[in-house]
Amino acid sequence: EEVAGEPEKTYTEAFLRTLDIEAIRAANFKIVVDYASASSALVLPKIFNALGVNVVGLNERIDEAKMTMSQSEFDQGLDQLGAITASVGATLGARLDVGGERMWLVDGKGRKLSQTESAAAFLELTLRDSAPAQSIAVMVNQSEIFDTLCERHATAIRRTAIDPQALMTAVLDPNVVLAFSGAGEFIVPSFHKLSDAMYPIAKLLGYLARYRTTLSDVAASLPPAYIITASADCPWEKKGTVMRLLNEQFNYHIIEQVDGVKIRLAEHEWVLFIPEPDQPVFTIYAESTSQEASIALAEQYSRVIQEMQKDDG
Repeated sequence: EEVAGEPEKTYTEAFLRTLDIEAIRAANFKIVVDYASASSALVLPKIFNALGVNVVGLNERIDEAKMTMSQSEFDQGLDQLGAITASVGATLGARLDVGGERMWLVDGKGRKLSQTESAAAFLELTLRDSAPAQSIAVMVNQSEIFDTLCERHATAIRRTAIDPQALMTAVLDPNVVLAFSGAGEFIVPSFHKLSDAMYPIAKLLGYLARYRTTLSDVAASLPPAYIITASADCPWEKKGTVMRLLNEQFNYHIIEQVDGVKIRLAEHEWVLFIPEPDQPVFTIYAESTSQEASIALAEQYSRVIQEMQKDDG
């Protein structure tokens, strides 16, 4: 829990000090928040009260028995969040994870945003609010939608390893105004340099108030993203061979090696190969100009990994 180790009062004061409180209050927001039966329910309601935000709270009572759930239970919870958000006419809905480090969003129509959409919407609003020449950091396995948005706003983008620690290292650079995983984790260094899902919800409300817009409208303005994840089995003893062959065969296409090998095949087409350290597999991330093309790309390069295993060097 992010608040642990520092007094709640100090955390709350720092939290509020970096927000446009008057703008948020004037907007008269209503939101739905699923606290995941975790300790964020002890802190966040007080902050929203100070901001004048009307909150419909779900799973507010701390219950350790509910802190672990199956994927189907989680999906049902998100569906419920969307339905309630739409039915009460809320601005948006948000779900926190048990640790208060990841968030999921639904818009005012109850539509569940993908984690890529959520991150892109938050990034778009952050960039509207930031001076050019600053930069953002995002993990190397994420969509190039983020590059497109940064180009629109003349902002540099830095790719990091697929590791939360890499995001924390990135925000030590004073020019980095935002770092995120694309999987629900955000670091806003103007507040503090740790993943914290509670703060981005309030910050998002501040942006929506300032720009007199909605999450639905911001999401609708985003360019499309078609990223696919696949896996290819690879015995431990073959991983070295495959990595060597990837570097040799795609030498002129390599664009990143901060984690695995990332190759560019065309302007909006790339593939990332990650040898998983704790499993005998490669994870493959692929993005192209359509969902169908991205799926085909992932399948094609899964076969490439299989073929490379047959090469004895």
